[in-house]
Amino acid sequence: MIHIAIAEDIPAERDQLVAALRQAEQQLNEEFQIQTFSDGSELLQKYPHPLDILLLDIQMAEISGMEAARQIRQFDDQVILIFVTSLAQYALDGYAVRAMDYLIKPVRPAALTQTLRLALSHLKKQGGRPLKVRTTEGLAVVDPTTLKYAEAVNHKVVLHCRQRQLTISDSLQNLEKQLAGARFFRIHSAFLVNLNQVSGVQGSDVIVSQDRLPLSKHRRKAFMEALAEAAGSWL
Repeated sequence: MIHIAIAEDIPAERDQLVAALRQAEQQLNEEFQIQTFSDGSELLQKYPHPLDILLLDIQMAEISGMEAARQIRQFDDQVILIFVTSLAQYALDGYAVRAMDYLIKPVRPAALTQTLRLALSHLKKQGGRPLKVRTTEGLAVVDPTTLKYAEAVNHKVVLHCRQRQLTISDSLQNLEKQLAGARFFRIHSAFLVNLNQVSGVQGSDVIVSQDRLPLSKHRRKAFMEALAEAAGSWL
């Protein structure tokens, strides 16, 4: 499932983008979940989680697409930005917010499909969809490749990343679903580990960096098989 949002203040053009996305969905053999927003202000207030690709109209009332992009980049540096505009001179401004592409109105379905093809290729190279999580301090974005393991503690989840720790109000089960398809394995009711970060297994413990994590007996066989499969892909 690819999560896509559209911020466009003209209803007819918003509907055209949705229709073009549905065409691209079939041509690319993907499944899109599409959310729409009437302007940049609504987008910022209701920023969706998770989000992979964002189609932004540049000229919108209250908050322009460019200003919305600048604010979004302060808390989400992973989402793929694609601007939609009728004025090509705005293209240079996109470098500041790392926009992937510009689509000129009226947007041709073929052009949108081609841009989405590039965006999907980029997502696959990332090695996993960025995690958008809510902490006590607000929204945070976590690159799954930097997540060593997640630990359930007192009805919350602690994310142990390479350079930081984050505590989120969520369940390990929900996190496991979000990471489906990535190389993560539930080794214990309280621990979800990144197979790429496992340095060894000693007795009933899994070694992740300097940490020893308990491995449940009934999960051991499946874990060892998953670890062997992951190790094979590294060779």
